[in-house]
Amino acid sequence: MVTNKKTCKNSTFLNLSKISIVALLAFVLLSNCASAQTLIVDSSGATPGAYPTIQLAVDSPTIIGDIILVKPGIYPELVNLQYKTDITIMSESANQVDTIVAGFNANYARNVTITGFNINGGLLGSSYGIYSYEGRNLTIEKNTISEFLTGNGILIKNANYNLFADNTITNNKYGIYIDSSYYGTSSYNTFTGNNILFNTDYGIVFNERYISNNNFYNNYLMNRYNHFSASAVSIWNTTRSSGVNIIGGSYMGGNYWGRPDGTGFSQTHIDADGDGICDEAYVRGADVDYFPLGGYAPVVGVSDLKESDIGYTWINWSWTNPSDSNFNHSMVYLDGVFKANVSTEHFNATVLSDSTTYEIGIRTVDKSGNINTTWVNDTATTLDGTAPAIVTGLSEVDIGYTWINWSWTNPSDVDFDHCEIYIDGNYTGTVTYQFFNATGISQGTVCEIGIMTVDSSGNVNTNLISDAAKTDEQAVVNTVTPKSRTSSSGGNTGTELRIIEPDEEEDNAVADIEETPLQSTPEVYEEETEMDIGNNIAEEASDATETTSSAPGFGVLTTIVVIVSMVLFRRKD
Repeated sequence: MVTNKKTCKNSTFLNLSKISIVALLAFVLLSNCASAQTLIVDSSGATPGAYPTIQLAVDSPTIIGDIILVKPGIYPELVNLQYKTDITIMSESANQVDTIVAGFNANYARNVTITGFNINGGLLGSSYGIYSYEGRNLTIEKNTISEFLTGNGILIKNANYNLFADNTITNNKYGIYIDSSYYGTSSYNTFTGNNILFNTDYGIVFNERYISNNNFYNNYLMNRYNHFSASAVSIWNTTRSSGVNIIGGSYMGGNYWGRPDGTGFSQTHIDADGDGICDEAYVRGADVDYFPLGGYAPVVGVSDLKESDIGYTWINWSWTNPSDSNFNHSMVYLDGVFKANVSTEHFNATVLSDSTTYEIGIRTVDKSGNINTTWVNDTATTLDGTAPAIVTGLSEVDIGYTWINWSWTNPSDVDFDHCEIYIDGNYTGTVTYQFFNATGISQGTVCEIGIMTVDSSGNVNTNLISDAAKTDEQAVVNTVTPKSRTSSSGGNTGTELRIIEPDEEEDNAVADIEETPLQSTPEVYEEETEMDIGNNIAEEASDATETTSSAPGFGVLTTIVVIVSMVLFRRKD
C-alpha cells in the first residue's frame, strides 16, 4: 500500500489542531471555574483567612463573578467600587440590620450587586448611601439605607439600566435623588418593591429635565412630599396583573402614595371594588400613576343625624353609627372646624351664641384609619334669648272727644312678631300693625299708651315706650225760652245768655245758658268782668236785640251767634 506523504502530513496537522482547540476550551472552562471564588470579610478577626475590611476584599485580585461575603459587624468605610465589574457584595445574614456599612461609591461600575446591608449615614456622616456616576447594570437590593440627614439615600447621575429593588430607604433628607448633566442622562432605571418613607424633604427627586423612562412601580411611599420632578418624565406603574403587591393586595400596578398625616392619595381615595387599587388615577403634573395602590372601601356614614335638644348656648346632636364591624369612630366638625373624634352616637356643642345657626358635619373612620370622604350634615339654631328693639316715633296722630289714635314704627328685627299694648297701665291686647285707636274715653281726659315689643320666640322687651294725650272737650248750648217783662227803667225785657265753661263749675262738662233780664243800660256783673272783649260783645248783642226787637226771633238768633263766637274765642285762648 502506498501512502501519500502530503496526505499524511495534512492529517497529522488536523489532529494537532483539534487537540489544541480542546485544550483551549478546557483552559477557558477551568479559568471560569476558578473565578467563582467567595471572599470572606470579617471585621472581628474570628474567621481565619478573612479580610478585615470590605475594601481589601474588593481590591484583591478578582476574576469575573467573585462573591464578597461580609459577616455581621460594623464597617465604618465608604467602599470604593469605581470601575469594578461583575462582582457581588452581600451580607452573610441578609437581614439588613446587623451588617452595618457607611456607604458605597459605584462610579463607572458595571454589573455590580450590593445586597443585604444596613447602610447607615451615622457612621461617617457622609452625604450618600449609594452613589453611582455613569453606573450601568447595577443591582442594589434588599438594603436598609438611612440616617443621611443632610444628603441622599441613593444618588445616581448619568446612570442607566440599573435596578433598585426591595430596599428600605428612610430618614434621609432625600430618599432617592436622580440627576443628569448636559453630557448624559439617567434613564431606563427600575425602582420596585422599595419602602421609601419618612425622608424629611422628598421621597424621590428628579433634578434635571434630561431624565426619562425611569420606571417606578410597586413602591411604598410615605413622606411629607413624595416626589419632585423638574419636568422629567417617568413611568409610574406596570401593567395591572395578578400578584401580591407591596401592601398585600392581589394585583400589581402602580405605587402606594401615602403621607404621615393621613392625607396621601392612596389614603383618601376609594377602592370600591376591593381590588387593592384606587378607582382613580393619581395625576401630578406630567406624571401619572394609572393604578395607584391602596384606596379603601369606606365605612358607610352615620344615619339619622338630628338635633335632639337645643338651648340658648348649646345644641345636642344624635345619630346612629354604621353597623360595619370595621367602623372605629366618627370625626365631628362644627361649621367646618374639627372638634372631636367620638365613638358614641351623640355630640353636645357648647359655648355657642344664642339665635345662631350652626352646622355639624360627620365623617366615619375605619380601624385602619381610612376616612369616608362623604359628609353627613345637619343644621340647627340655638334658642333666641335676645328681645327685639323698641318701637320708635310713638305719637298721637288724631284725637276726638272720646278717642285717641296713636302711631309708631315697629323695630326692624327679622324675628319681630307683635306689640303688647297697655292703656293707663292696663294690658289691652296685641297688634302687629303700627297704630292703635283707644276708644271709650271721657271728654277732656288724659290717656297714656304704653308699648312693649315681642319677638317670634316670645322674648319681650320690657322697656315700656309711652305717650300721653287728652281727648277733646265739647261745649253744649241750651236754648231757654225768653219771658216778657218790663225792666225797672221802663225798657224792653229779653233773655241774657251766659256761657258756663266746664272749668268754671266742678263736675259740669256742658256749657249752660242762664236767663237774666236785659237792661237798656247794661249792668256789669262780677262774673262778666273777666274779659273786656266779652263785655263789649254782650253790649253789642243787647243793642242788636233792642234795635231788632220788632223782628220776632231775630234777636235770639243774633244772641246765639255771639255766644258761639265767645265760646270759640275762649277755646282759642
